[in-house]
Amino acid sequence: MTTSLSSQATPVVSADLIAGFKAGMQRLAAAPCVLTTQHGDRRYGLTASAVCSLTADPPTLIACVNESAEAFGAIDASGRVCINVLAADQVEIAKRFAGMLGHRGEARFEGLEWEFLVSGAPVLRGVLAAFDCTIAERIRWSTHTAFICRVEAAIVGEAGDPLVYANRQFQRAAPL
Repeated sequence: MTTSLSSQATPVVSADLIAGFKAGMQRLAAAPCVLTTQHGDRRYGLTASAVCSLTADPPTLIACVNESAEAFGAIDASGRVCINVLAADQVEIAKRFAGMLGHRGEARFEGLEWEFLVSGAPVLRGVLAAFDCTIAERIRWSTHTAFICRVEAAIVGEAGDPLVYANRQFQRAAPL
């Protein structure tokens, strides 16, 4: 099911408000995750920072994806996605799937260890956690779609420091 909220009247927004919003959002720390799927005989993936839990019962996550992303169409069409939670020492993987190192398409997956669980989406070995999901609902809003992801399987890896993205850079989360 797809819900489209973007058809509602959108107010005119000032450039100052947009600039202030972007500056404020830089200060909101997020956990970058690698979202992966398989569609046909190809794997697709991207780094996303807009991922959060929705409910514990049933286990459900929300992942927001820009519709211009290379992997968006495959995630949308396949109806399945794995949300891979990265450790601080996996910053190169985050950059690779964000396209920051020049990798595109299948090249993003090369040299990394993958497995498949319930949904058939690629699961990255060695992550802090991985949530293998089917997409239960889609909410379209402006340039993005929020995927409501029903967790079919979960893997909890070794303990470690999570990767964080804030102030336009990758960082290590540390206890206070």
